[in-house]
Amino acid sequence: MVQEPVPECQRADLSQALLVLAHLGVREFTAFSWYDPPPAALMLSALRSLKWMGALDGENRLTALGRKLLRYPL
Repeated sequence: MVQEPVPECQRADLSQALLVLAHLGVREFTAFSWYDPPPAALMLSALRSLKWMGALDGENRLTALGRKLLRYPL
């Protein structure tokens, strides 16, 4: 058994967290004051996915689709 488990934000998909942050008005996700900062690769992956599907625009603002996605625990 591991002595200290890896924090969830350092191993999980961050798409839902980024959607919530965008809803709260955060645009610079890397500048957000994370308790345990996630790896850049995980954040970039989630950001690319959200932009690819049209949930965030080029300035990391929620789109109409992004607001709809917030209703569901994705």
